Amino acid sequence: MSNVVIAINTYGIFTVASPFTIASGNYRCGSVQLISALVSSGVDVYNTYYAPNSISSAAFNTDLANGVTIVVLIPDSGATVSIPSSYITSAPTDLAVPYSKIVLSIDIGLLPDSLDLTQLMNDLSELAQTEMGITTATAQLHKISSNLNYTVAESQVLEAARLANIESYVSNITAKNNALTELVACKQKVHDLELALINKP
Repeated sequence: MSNVVIAINTYGIFTVASPFTIASGNYRCGSVQLISALVSSGVDVYNTYYAPNSISSAAFNTDLANGVTIVVLIPDSGATVSIPSSYITSAPTDLAVPYSKIVLSIDIGLLPDSLDLTQLMNDLSELAQTEMGITTATAQLHKISSNLNYTVAESQVLEAARLANIESYVSNITAKNNALTELVACKQKVHDLELALINKP
């Protein structure tokens, strides 16, 4: 059988030869591994991929000698399928660019439930939009229950320390904005000085 060469992330309609079957629909090539490399790493390729499909050891040895690969096909929905490339009769030529929904989280520790985090959430959304160019970035609040409870006096001490940290800390965003503001002022000053020299009698 022919040995189809397939690139990772190839996406579209694949066809396969008996005894393998796949459901209709689009698949993405998730990985391609040489049988010889799998064997060298200790994988029992014959009993994993060939014997369960009633393929002879002679056919396996031929594939091993011919540089056949094990191709993992990932459907848009459903279970992945692993097939020797010698049993793939046709493959698409388009490449897929995988996308995933990304959710970042920040553990900011224990804080009083009454603390308003609206500004922080707005700042995080703005940062994500500015840095990543994503207009739909939104921050969401998630609270995890804690068994810790503080007295009013203890809470006041903790809050005083937290507020003191805020006063003494300049965030990267603030530092960047300050530097840009200073740069604009310096450029204006240079421009004014250049004009003064040009117009000097």
